[in-house]
Amino acid sequence: MQIAVTQVAQQALLLFRNILVARLLPPEQFGIALTLVTVVSALDAISELGIELYLIRSPDTGDHSLQDTLHSALIARGMLSATALFLMAHPVSRLFGAAEAAWAYQMLAVVPLIRSFYHLDVRRFERDMRFWPGLVNSSVAMLAGTIAAIVLALQLRDYSAMLYATILQTAVLAVGSHLLATRKYRLGRDKAQSRRLLDFGLPLLANGILLFLAMQGDRVIVGSLLGMHALAVYGAIAILTGGVTLLVNKISGSLYLPILSGSQPGEAVYERRYEFCGAISALLAILTMIVFGTVGAPLAQLAYGKAYDLPPLLAVFLGLQSGFRILRSWPQIGFLATASTKSLLIANVTSAIGLAGAAICLLLGLSLSAAAASLALGECLAALVSFLRQRQLAPGTYHVSFRFFAAVCAMAALVAAINLVGLPAAGFVTHLGMALMLATLGVAAVLWCSRAARQALARLCKPSARN
Repeated sequence: MQIAVTQVAQQALLLFRNILVARLLPPEQFGIALTLVTVVSALDAISELGIELYLIRSPDTGDHSLQDTLHSALIARGMLSATALFLMAHPVSRLFGAAEAAWAYQMLAVVPLIRSFYHLDVRRFERDMRFWPGLVNSSVAMLAGTIAAIVLALQLRDYSAMLYATILQTAVLAVGSHLLATRKYRLGRDKAQSRRLLDFGLPLLANGILLFLAMQGDRVIVGSLLGMHALAVYGAIAILTGGVTLLVNKISGSLYLPILSGSQPGEAVYERRYEFCGAISALLAILTMIVFGTVGAPLAQLAYGKAYDLPPLLAVFLGLQSGFRILRSWPQIGFLATASTKSLLIANVTSAIGLAGAAICLLLGLSLSAAAASLALGECLAALVSFLRQRQLAPGTYHVSFRFFAAVCAMAALVAAINLVGLPAAGFVTHLGMALMLATLGVAAVLWCSRAARQALARLCKPSARN
């Protein structure tokens, strides 16, 4: 509940910030602001060694030398990222057709540099299921960034508002981590721990690049091929679907990883926990598809206003992409819990097929909706590959996982068919009624697929079990 409530609050703040900034800035300026966020995400992804994840899953968290070594690794990563961003600022600005914003991309180099001094004690607490220090810290930082972005957008009326807000938010996050820590901040280098970190993190380094392409690569393609106005329109929907995906995956990742790390594949308790986690992910994936496939476009148009001409099918297909991404987060957490980072890499390579298809669609002059359909197909294939790779992790749930996959695919096909036939032309009441009917069908499908889910529901419905 701590994680869920906090993450919902943070994503609500993020959504509130993005909608207000989008309304306060002209679409072209909002498009440039989105590229700033995209560039920071790119640097995070291509330098991802899984340092914080390694700390959470490591059995040596009581060893101070481990944390000291990871602090040093964070600083090295931050310095390299900051240098690379500063040097690449002008080429990146020309790629997006925003040469006037080159100075802003250079200033973004401050962000990874500040972040590199983050105190990892806040993440170490999560090993013992103590989430509140990190949640409080990230929430305060998000609130500070949101207030700053809105106030600066009102004053400056250009993309620099997002730049300064991002720098402030990062600084608050870093300072807060030191205030909440119980261990002294130190640097160190343990050779054995460094080797184990590299063994764990090198596959994640390549995986991070692919994950960035999956999460943000579409914005790079749209911005570079179609310009800032098209990026603003596309980003308006992508912010909503991506925000839901990020919210669900952060909550599930924070919970699934320590739960699954406490047992080993092949054990009965691992199989039971793994299946139940899968049932939750499948249900959330289906509900996400339903919401964006029925009421997503009307709600987005209401939020962003008339300045943004939002194609209804764009919301549908980005919603399907989000659903498949939520579904495959389940086996991904299993891969991390068992250090099977190679499987993560293979699944994300597959998802890049959809990104390549989206680029081809735009080069051929097809619509943004067609590109989004390609992205959804790529995520579907990546989910399939993830389930094929999970047999070694949880053989007892291998067959039920494919039932989950089939149920989500069936819902995706149904949502797409309904919209292609003519749902966008219907009224909002019709959209809402369709959403409720499909949600009922989705819950029934997940319960049919999973015995663990049915047993959990039965226990929940019994007063004696609740007591």
